[in-house]
Amino acid sequence: MTMIECILGTILVIDDNPVNLQMLCSLLKKQGYAVIEANEGRNGLKLAFEKQPDLILLDIVMPGLDGYEVCRRLKADAVICSIPVLMVSGEHDVLAKVRCFDLGAADYITKPYNHEEILARIRTHLQLRQLSENLQNANDSLRQKQQQLDQDMKAAAEIQMALLPKNFPDTDKVDFSFAFNPCNRIGGDLFNVQRLDQDHLGIYVLDVSGHGVSAAMLTALVHQAMLPQGGKVKQITMEEPYYRLPSPVEVHEALETAFPMDRFERYFTMAYLLLNFKDGRFSYSCAGHPPIIHMRKNGEIIRHHKGGVMIGAGDLNGPREEGQGQLQNGDRLIFFTDGILENEDVQGNIFGLDNLEHLLTDSRHLELDTIPTVLMQNLQTFCGMCKFQDDIAFLVLEFTGEI
Repeated sequence: MTMIECILGTILVIDDNPVNLQMLCSLLKKQGYAVIEANEGRNGLKLAFEKQPDLILLDIVMPGLDGYEVCRRLKADAVICSIPVLMVSGEHDVLAKVRCFDLGAADYITKPYNHEEILARIRTHLQLRQLSENLQNANDSLRQKQQQLDQDMKAAAEIQMALLPKNFPDTDKVDFSFAFNPCNRIGGDLFNVQRLDQDHLGIYVLDVSGHGVSAAMLTALVHQAMLPQGGKVKQITMEEPYYRLPSPVEVHEALETAFPMDRFERYFTMAYLLLNFKDGRFSYSCAGHPPIIHMRKNGEIIRHHKGGVMIGAGDLNGPREEGQGQLQNGDRLIFFTDGILENEDVQGNIFGLDNLEHLLTDSRHLELDTIPTVLMQNLQTFCGMCKFQDDIAFLVLEFTGEI
């Protein structure tokens, strides 16, 4: 197939001179183009709107509507303005050429014209128009795909938000408040608080490596595994009370088996705490995760950091430790992901654990519900014009029971 055969199209020729009109139309038809003829400007304009040709050859000097006015009207219409218009004239005046280009003409051909030259110019502009249409179609396709992706991401974000606890367990001894801010629409951070029996709560916060859809999908799988019916945090036994609550280390070991690196190609960190809300005793383990902060009512800070490596670490896996603690009335436990600590200001300084602890100490007299708001405001002030660089999950509980 020749180049000419690849770009054949319909050409509208507008010229009031019958000799020129016949000569141009005959030349184009011999090349295989479909040709539409118009012997004056007004009729040519009408045919352009009706037929919408691929290219227009337009004579300038015509009675009634001259070529300048026809070109102006063609380019003023949103539907046909993209059709290339090649002006034809016996004028060699530079100002005439400039006027044509200012009106939107694609080219200017002077009479008498060389047949090979005019055919070459026509081929070039038809090719350019085809490339432009291909680019527009590609952009339209990308825009549609982006719109679909945006809709999918919005739906995924709604699903992820649905994984967060809608209501915290009502124990009359523990109150909760939280902040959750993925740096993209969806992220790899999550937390949950679950009542496991009449005395115990299971509390965890996790941070999957990376961001976006793949991290969020693994987060959802871990969330499912951590439900009481998933067998990781509560197991059925054959003896009364016919269940047992695995220790935090046992929970992490079970997750390591369920989510190996060679299967998911991601790891995650997790702080898991088993709280007896009747007497305030708790056990915990931090698998590669930042410490759980225990803030006494008087402002004293204790960092609970015992644990081990992240989950899914494969060959890096090692022994895991478990820690214990005791809550008193008015004490608070703070769980968070490293997105809080790693936020940077404009000089590149990180927020860090010390800043977080100072903020929590200064805020210890505030109502529990206000703590997440104060935290996010301070983070935004610290970062200034910089955006948050990681997902943020923050959970604070206050023990109100009497020991």
